[in-house]
Amino acid sequence: MFPDFYLISECMVSEFPITKTLPTYLFGFIAGPLKGIELTNTYKNIPMSLYSRESLYVHLLKQKDLMSEVTNQAMEFYEKFF
Repeated sequence: MFPDFYLISECMVSEFPITKTLPTYLFGFIAGPLKGIELTNTYKNIPMSLYSRESLYVHLLKQKDLMSEVTNQAMEFYEKFF
């Protein structure tokens, strides 16, 4: 049950096989000084931000549009699904 990997817009994407239903909440543990950006094109104008360690910030900037697009699509999907 290993993920498939492929590139989208110079970003590595991991796609995992379908699993049993998971809870709809997320858990995150984050530590250290972070640098963030506020997203401007968000689903239904819901405020959203992305954060990374300062040393990885340049990579966050390169991937922010893809991350925003995927998050917006997920928000729309879950709104319709539930």
